[in-house]
Amino acid sequence: MGDDDKIKVVMDDGSEVDLGEEEYWEQILNNDPIKTGYPEPVRHYEIAYERPNQNVEEAYYWYYHQIRSDWEHDIEKIIDTYAASQASSHFGHMQSRISVQQGQVSQYLKGISDMLKGLFQMVRELRILDDRLQFYFDSMDEGSGNKDSSEIVLKGLWVDQVEGGAKNPSSVYGLATNVGFTILPDLFFRMRIKDPKNIDRKIEELKFNEKIKEVLGRKLRQYSEWKQRTFKELNQRRAFMIKYLRQHHETIQLYITWIKPYLRYIRQMQQAKKLEGHNELISSFESTIVEIEFLAFKKVAGDYYSVGVINMLHRTRPEMNYHASEYQHKGPTHTGKVIINIRTYAWTSKQMEAYKKYREREDMRLLSTIDDSIKGAMEGLGDELEKYLVDSGESFSKNDIPKVKKKKQKNPSILDPFVSIFKGFGDIGTSMFPALKSSPKDEKKISKSAQKEINFQNNKNKSEAKSKATNLAWMTFKNYKKGHGMMTPW
Repeated sequence: MGDDDKIKVVMDDGSEVDLGEEEYWEQILNNDPIKTGYPEPVRHYEIAYERPNQNVEEAYYWYYHQIRSDWEHDIEKIIDTYAASQASSHFGHMQSRISVQQGQVSQYLKGISDMLKGLFQMVRELRILDDRLQFYFDSMDEGSGNKDSSEIVLKGLWVDQVEGGAKNPSSVYGLATNVGFTILPDLFFRMRIKDPKNIDRKIEELKFNEKIKEVLGRKLRQYSEWKQRTFKELNQRRAFMIKYLRQHHETIQLYITWIKPYLRYIRQMQQAKKLEGHNELISSFESTIVEIEFLAFKKVAGDYYSVGVINMLHRTRPEMNYHASEYQHKGPTHTGKVIINIRTYAWTSKQMEAYKKYREREDMRLLSTIDDSIKGAMEGLGDELEKYLVDSGESFSKNDIPKVKKKKQKNPSILDPFVSIFKGFGDIGTSMFPALKSSPKDEKKISKSAQKEINFQNNKNKSEAKSKATNLAWMTFKNYKKGHGMMTPW
């Protein structure tokens, strides 16, 4: 057997964990062994049990309590899937339940989609408000270098949007076309009034005819009132939009929280694709295939565990019966055949995590897809969404904001040149006096000696875990057969 027969799992951190060679199992006596998809176990036993009118649930709970209570192993369920024939009552029963869950999911997804669209519009409107308010802040800030240009921009907005520009004969530009008022736009845009109460005094200081000063004073007074009023309105509008944005964002997060259980239930109630093609599942028969697998583990020595992988494949005939406590609803009771495979291993904690990841290849990816799509949409808004949500209140947690993680670059310190000088002296000293430098050979000798001791201890711990795993497989196999009246030579 080569590397092609080995089961290797790539973890989330990029590391690769080797679970060993894939198991070959002689499923039918005197036939060629086949690959099972499991790592080669320390021990492997199989039980096939069928009894008329015997509920197959009993096999699962017998093994569950035997291993948990008598052998004191922790248990974690890995697989819980089923497939029902299309003509069976169980299939129709499950599909009716799935349709109810799907209806709820579709409503929530529609709501999330609509609110995401609204989120983009609100951020865009807030961006426009901030751009407009920046002109107001700069024009009011005496220390700003853009105060004059910002004031000109605001006056231009007033002339164009309030007065109607040159199309209005009574506007600043419209009056400039008349004889005697040509200089009006220059005076209007160049004159800066800090306090509206000083407009009349500033106008009187000008050396122009009274009609020009009268019109200029009237225009500046109107502009000053418009500027103060719109500044207040824009600030109020921004405060309202930020609060509304926060409410919108929290509603999206709430909908995501609500939708996750429905998606999980739908995935669990859907049929497993790998079981739909099972040879014993016939469309016109009242039959169901159920697969259950759980991981039992107990720490033995060091980082090694005694691990049992119990896989149960049920071929059942479900009967829809009324429950004693809920006579309004029917529920299936399963009777039929169960095939139990007991595999035991001596694994480390990392190997157990790798096995769970290996067996979860068919696990639900819909949740992560929805999370990633919503996260990607919000990341498209950039840092502005984060800024507005932080502005909405101190109670908001910044950790809840999805954003792109950027690699931080270390800023150069003022001490870096001096540190580099001393590092340079250290390198020179090491090159002149090699004895000052630690010998790699000595380190290699120490590491080899330590590694030898570590390997010896690991092998000892692994052997002890294998012994415990062998005992677990054999005793549970023997006790189940004896407890269910099967013939045994022991």
